[in-house]
Amino acid sequence: GNISVQRDYDGTLMVSDIMPDDFYLALAKGLRKYDRGHIQFAQASGNIDEGAEGPRRDMDFAGRLAEAANRPLIFNAVVPIEKRPDVFRGQLAVVDEYNKRGVPLVAHALTAPLYLRCCFGEKWTFFDNVDVWREALMGSYEERIARLSDPARRQQMKQIYDQTRQPRSVGDISHFICRKISREDLRAKYQDRTAADIAKAEDKHVIDVVLDISAADGWKTQWQTPAFNSRPDHCREMLAHRAVAGFSDGGAHAKFQTLGMFPTDLLSRVVRDAGAITLEQAHYHLSYMPAWVAGFKDRGCIREGMAADLIIYDLEKLAVEEPEMIYDLPPNNDSRLVQRPHGYRWIMVNGEVSFEEGKDTKAYPGKLVRCAA
Repeated sequence: GNISVQRDYDGTLMVSDIMPDDFYLALAKGLRKYDRGHIQFAQASGNIDEGAEGPRRDMDFAGRLAEAANRPLIFNAVVPIEKRPDVFRGQLAVVDEYNKRGVPLVAHALTAPLYLRCCFGEKWTFFDNVDVWREALMGSYEERIARLSDPARRQQMKQIYDQTRQPRSVGDISHFICRKISREDLRAKYQDRTAADIAKAEDKHVIDVVLDISAADGWKTQWQTPAFNSRPDHCREMLAHRAVAGFSDGGAHAKFQTLGMFPTDLLSRVVRDAGAITLEQAHYHLSYMPAWVAGFKDRGCIREGMAADLIIYDLEKLAVEEPEMIYDLPPNNDSRLVQRPHGYRWIMVNGEVSFEEGKDTKAYPGKLVRCAA
């Protein structure tokens, strides 16, 4: 709860943050009676760059839930951090312990590099564990900008940073990279430099650097957080365990990340370029394992009698473009980040081509099944 960056609309903790463990165990036991379905579970007892004990404890509780339900539980997420490999190894050791006892605990493994784009002109929640930042970043655009421009509030932000290095739920703010700037003069001066580098050169506090540049750029500057999980050998290590490869984490998070590129990244960077795992291993963790967890009996692998949900791609041409912001979210053409892929010849659903060379064919095979009222 104290480190939660997934708050309710008013900045308070979500109900799920404060419910006791017994509540979740009761839900899991209820699922056991039906002998179908699965659980997806997330819990974080510490910041992403802190010790191994919190993540290990979180995974252990996930194992208890899977054992109570006797159904597959996928825990997200296992995130390799280059400087702290003991964290993800400790989590996977817990997965192995439960699997040896026949408990269907599955790791949701982040296989793509993880970094976020922070733009203070957009909604940004990953500083919500720090009161002064959470209060500043709530409300309308006009309210947020007014609070971020308040000298007294900024002084509080600097004092907290100096004392605790907070906020750091996604890495130290001094390591944020000034990745995209609208104003040409500012772009020439600051683009692709870290806040720490600029602060040193201009003898400024890193909080002043980030907020001053953002303000001068009309609050459109995109800051990139430090990247986690850039080592293919760590991907290989994760996928040696019972794990699902990658996750998209879309929805509201499309404002600041594009993890939906994980299949292309795994196949191109980890398989083709690094040779860390085989294509067969990649396909197993990308397709078969998710289908098994979800209980899909007729999908997940290529076999006679299975549904013809197929992707045909050219391995040598697989690539993803740099993230770009587009404005098409209803109802008011709101913004989201996208990364466009290359190298996919066909995407087939139920034997019909739904995409060809990246273009929508307007084919919509299948039927919409609505839930009874």
